[in-house]
Amino acid sequence: MEVQVDYRPFKVEWEGRLGGGPAPRERTAGSAVAAGGAKAAVKGAVTAQISGKVVRINVKPGQAVAKGDVLLILEAMKMENEIKAPADGTVKEVPVAEGARVAEGDVLVVLE
Repeated sequence: MEVQVDYRPFKVEWEGRLGGGPAPRERTAGSAVAAGGAKAAVKGAVTAQISGKVVRINVKPGQAVAKGDVLLILEAMKMENEIKAPADGTVKEVPVAEGARVAEGDVLVVLE
């Protein structure tokens, strides 16, 4: 598509769909999976919805949790975000440590 701004022509290209928000992001071979980071292919995984830093972990493997319990605190954009349990269960694994930086989609806690 070509548009004019101040009488100067510009060629515009875009990816995704029109009128429906941002285009879906594709994972590439150079993503955190290839670098050794865990991704949401794990059953029962609670993932990061935004990139940030793990400030505090409130659970340990083997601990029972109820829906809505705060599993950990994730700092993103200078705000502390509570990551809550989506359902009742038992903590199977906590693959992150306090102070770790995580990307969107990284596994934070695995529930059974």
